[in-house]
Amino acid sequence: MTEFEFVVPEVVQQLNPTDCGIFVIKFMQLWSNRGISRAIANDNVIKYREKLLIQLIMFPENEVKENVYQAMDQ
Repeated sequence: MTEFEFVVPEVVQQLNPTDCGIFVIKFMQLWSNRGISRAIANDNVIKYREKLLIQLIMFPENEVKENVYQAMDQ
């Protein structure tokens, strides 16, 4: 039988009840087998949101990318 090491990393807590999703996404992006590769900062939540938005819009498989561009022009 294989044994697994139970890891509970110390992570920053969001400062409000609305940023939990972005913290989970950022945590998953930065996770490695040794823990989090770098710190997540509350001060950078807006930057994290903007970067995720750009990644989602620019994703090659995004079939509605043109709709987003059109909406931005209005």
